[in-house]
Amino acid sequence: PPPPMVPMVLHAAFMPPPPPPLEEVFASVDDAIRDASCSVDRLRVPALQQLLEMVIDDDMAEEDAESASYRMCDEGVAAVIACYLLPEYDGNRPVRGGALKLLLAIAARRAPRVREALYDLELLKALVRVACEAGAAENATLALEALGRILFGKVPSKCAAVKADLQRYESGVVPALLNAVADPETPMRHGVLAVFVLLELWHNDCGLDAATPILALLKRALHHPEHAVDAMGALYRISRGKFGSDLLVTSGVIHGISVVAADPPRDDNHVRARALQTLTRVCSASQEHKWHVARSGVLNALTAALASDSYTSQVSATGVFRALMAEPDGAEMLRHVLQEAPQVVSALLLGTNDPTCRTREQRLASFEV
Repeated sequence: PPPPMVPMVLHAAFMPPPPPPLEEVFASVDDAIRDASCSVDRLRVPALQQLLEMVIDDDMAEEDAESASYRMCDEGVAAVIACYLLPEYDGNRPVRGGALKLLLAIAARRAPRVREALYDLELLKALVRVACEAGAAENATLALEALGRILFGKVPSKCAAVKADLQRYESGVVPALLNAVADPETPMRHGVLAVFVLLELWHNDCGLDAATPILALLKRALHHPEHAVDAMGALYRISRGKFGSDLLVTSGVIHGISVVAADPPRDDNHVRARALQTLTRVCSASQEHKWHVARSGVLNALTAALASDSYTSQVSATGVFRALMAEPDGAEMLRHVLQEAPQVVSALLLGTNDPTCRTREQRLASFEV
């Protein structure tokens, strides 16, 4: 028989090496930042890749990857990336692409310390310039994805002034993004990403009719299965705004939302539920809004959602039904439903006598209304 040490030797040979001490990680970050900042492509391109791998490497302990991200931010990685977004690097795609991929990976960390480091006015303006640059589709899309990750969510308290500067008309950021959205030559994926960035920046004081190009693009995107999910997410966000329901109705997008609710792309019940939740918000705005939704094809969507096997879709469908039946004209609306789509009531009845039906309470509440 083999000696007892053989299994231990084999085990050690195939085990991954232990993670390096934190001091070694920091030293590696510092060396890579130095090389990434130099003027020689054969050094800075591999250095950018090395920094990227420190952030996303599956073999690296999560806390070490996070510490590496913090170290990069402390050592000025935002300034290095911003440098490679300047016009003089427009023709250097390896360097720019490496810088943008690194930025995306760091921004995905979402830690307040990272967001504060990346919430840099010059970096964000440079990203917008690259995002709106013609003829560089891949890097432009990476720039928009990075912008979305950095800007999404609550603004760090130290960065409020930076966001205010970006929102100002004079900064040129919002007009540039709106031009990209309105341009019929803009690829759909690019346009939808630009919309999400605009939704983080857009406010009523911009002095621009931002809604028109945004809603026109989202209306088209609803008909593209690969973009309908993101488009519906953006429309849901708009519906939550102060004038969101008015904007959705006047833009003519309600019918498209009802179509998505009835037949979501790839049978995605999350998208169906988002569409129904958006329509519920519109119904709640006024009686006129409610009737607009009722005549948009939503009744077919309710039947499909109630018959689906998705709890969220069923609950969202009962929410729309209750919003439609709200007083003071609930009786008139019920007559409209019974005339146009009596199958909705039949679909609601299913499960009301079944104690195991997960949406039984919501269905019964709809009949109480």
